Amino acid sequence: MIKDGKRAAINKLEGKILATPNLIESDKLDAAYVDAIRDGLSAYNQSKIGLPGGVPLVIAAEDPESGTIVGGLIGSTVHAVLYVEQLFVDDAHRGTGLGARVLAAGEEAARRRGCRTAVLWTATFQAPAFYERRGWEAFGEVECAPPGEKVIFLRRCL
Repeated sequence: MIKDGKRAAINKLEGKILATPNLIESDKLDAAYVDAIRDGLSAYNQSKIGLPGGVPLVIAAEDPESGTIVGGLIGSTVHAVLYVEQLFVDDAHRGTGLGARVLAAGEEAARRRGCRTAVLWTATFQAPAFYERRGWEAFGEVECAPPGEKVIFLRRCL
């Protein structure tokens, strides 16, 4: 936990003197923190442009025999953009077309929500070619760990 001192700040909107908030660092996604940050940003965005904040999107791939989740997509749709946060297929199902089905299902769900664009990032040691074969194009990259690897940012028109 990081705590700042007891400094004061002036609220620019109302001219009130406020205590400077403490900064809390965590390696856990505490639901209260996440909800407060997401809800606050969503309310601000909606007040400025009339669009709601992000709506979660989950596509789960379930084994019909065991009920085990063997892959899926986690993302959100906001401002007519699909943000793919994670796409995963377990080792046993890689190369079977499941990843392509999951991605296509996410893209179709985003289209139904009015999205016109999709974005994601992947690392060079992950699956950039998988996305590129499905019409995604790179639009930026940054160095990452381990040395020599990169994070690649991709987009696709829906």
